[in-house]
Amino acid sequence: MKSIATLLPILILLASCATIRDTDRDSDLSGDQRTELTQIDPAISMLDHLKRVSGLNIDQRGGEVNVFLRGVSTIASDNRALFVVNGTPIGNRYADLENSVDVNDIELISVLRGSQASQLYGMRASFGAVVVTTK
Repeated sequence: MKSIATLLPILILLASCATIRDTDRDSDLSGDQRTELTQIDPAISMLDHLKRVSGLNIDQRGGEVNVFLRGVSTIASDNRALFVVNGTPIGNRYADLENSVDVNDIELISVLRGSQASQLYGMRASFGAVVVTTK
């Protein structure tokens, strides 16, 4: 018989259907599924930082900026990456990210692709996720 202490993380996961233990989250992200940018310069814009992250395509047309993961595309639906700030999904429009985070506060920008993005953030991240961690 297992003690309540060993079952508690599983019970929390089942109760919320959205909670992922930190140990599971870190171990599921292999190097080929995650790209990180750790050298953040407050003197340049958020868009310039995203342009430096490998694996991202930036499309600027008509004043709107769209961010796509390289190699992931479809004709039938919106295939923009989901933006996540400190674990909270904020949308798939660049304007959502720009309005949510000050460049001076950014500590890390990570790009998740494939099943790891969907596993952590659901169907909205089926085309990948750009995860921003602030200080």
